[in-house]
Amino acid sequence: MKARSQGKEFVVVTKVPKQYWRIPPLDARARLQELEREQEALQRLAEGTTLQGRELSRKLLFACERCLREGKSIPDMAVAIEPQMQESAMPHPWLKAFQPTPTPPRMIPLAFSLA
Repeated sequence: MKARSQGKEFVVVTKVPKQYWRIPPLDARARLQELEREQEALQRLAEGTTLQGRELSRKLLFACERCLREGKSIPDMAVAIEPQMQESAMPHPWLKAFQPTPTPPRMIPLAFSLA
């Protein structure tokens, strides 16, 4: 935050005890930029989805990242993640109570005959 005093700008300094001083790592700015790019990519990926869809995508992405950190190959990763994908594709039993019952199609009376 900057304060103005008679046309000059002063930076407001908050005092921090010496025990809390930390020297930032040399690549701190690069890490921050990488995190921002990752957040933007995740927002673009989740664009147009519902809250539940974003949560499912987040869980699957986390599972993929975990498998990659463990050093699994792509086919092994697919086998490990398949149960989660099957679970997300199948509606839970308690959701059936909220699903509307299908109604039969209505017959539209024709105003003219095809004779």
